Amino acid sequence: MFIGFNLVIIVLIIELVIYLLFWRDLTSELKKWGFELNPYDTCVANKTINNKQCTILWHVNDLKISHVEEAVVKDMISRLNEKC
Repeated sequence: MFIGFNLVIIVLIIELVIYLLFWRDLTSELKKWGFELNPYDTCVANKTINNKQCTILWHVNDLKISHVEEAVVKDMISRLNEKC
């Protein structure tokens, strides 16, 4: 029983480290592209593109990208896929 509990703790710590590295890498890349992190929620980034707001938000490893122009969303998806 004790060994199983230790294993669960180790797995949880590893997952937290993985998510932290994902957040760090993603936010670093978005900042390079000119996005600004929301000071109240650091899993939301905004940038004005073609005079309209582009928002990227994420939870764990799920991302949502929104912009009025579909081409901007597709461009962001392409740029993010290049980094994978």
